[in-house]
Amino acid sequence: DAHSPTLVRMHAHDFLSDVLGDNATGRASILQQSMRMIDVAGSGVVVLLREPKPSAVSDAARHRAGEKAAQPALRDYGIGAQILLDLGVKQM
Repeated sequence: DAHSPTLVRMHAHDFLSDVLGDNATGRASILQQSMRMIDVAGSGVVVLLREPKPSAVSDAARHRAGEKAAQPALRDYGIGAQILLDLGVKQM
């Protein structure tokens, strides 16, 4: 309903945490908790934003193993905002 607030989780997909359950970042259950909240509310939107860099999973694994990694880039949620607009979500 475009006229009432919608629960939204804008989630930067982290393969190691979201799929494999790695909790090194403390994020292992955030996506699942968000989906449970939306289920209880009866409606909502989860937007999964994936890392466009092909080596993102390898870089994250190396970083967690203690190897030095480049400073993480700032996230750009512009595409997520466009997805919400396309879905008709105006109030969150």
